[in-house]
Amino acid sequence: MEKNTGEDFATCPYDNAHRVLRSRLQLHLIKCRLNHPHVELQKCPLNQLHLVPEAEFERHLMSCPDRKIIAHYKYVDEMKFLKHDPIESEENWDDTESGNYNPETYARSNQIIRKPVGPPSKRKAFRHEEEERWQQLNRL
Repeated sequence: MEKNTGEDFATCPYDNAHRVLRSRLQLHLIKCRLNHPHVELQKCPLNQLHLVPEAEFERHLMSCPDRKIIAHYKYVDEMKFLKHDPIESEENWDDTESGNYNPETYARSNQIIRKPVGPPSKRKAFRHEEEERWQQLNRL
């Protein structure tokens, strides 16, 4: 079994006596919020697990440890790592002259088994047409 170091634990903002594994903190906060309805805490917009008293909220926003993560993505020079050279291809996806695909037409002209649908009289006529279609396809 793995041993947990002190860094794996966090202190609950609702009750300082609660020490919780960081992986379980979110669930703990939900339960603890119900047990401490009188405690008014604001959620940090940078990390929802940061619950801070209203008096300290502005100071927390200026010194939040997760602020650097957001600032990094906000001010990166147009996301340099996403830029790449254009990929040359001979495919043209804008060509729309091929027409629409009709599965019924395709199934009629190829050796595909089709299922009869409808009342018994139409199913009987369908089976008769299918036999003729298969014979014709097998002659080709």
